[in-house]
Amino acid sequence: GSGLHLAIGVIISVLYILFSRFSLVFATKGSFTPFLAAWTPNIIFGFLAFYLYKKAPSKNEMVIVYLNFLLKLLF
Repeated sequence: GSGLHLAIGVIISVLYILFSRFSLVFATKGSFTPFLAAWTPNIIFGFLAFYLYKKAPSKNEMVIVYLNFLLKLLF
């Protein structure tokens, strides 16, 4: 249900923060340029967000899923 989606969102958020921190450490130690360190997490998670957005069901599909669920409950 919605708890799973909430948990996935929290996990993705934590991964973004961790990735951003690792990127900062690599930039500070000198093995990563600051520009690349600042933009790499944003680009990677931007692609992930775009993928998840495209994969999400449309409003019409959600209505069909909801109606099927209601029919299973009733019959």
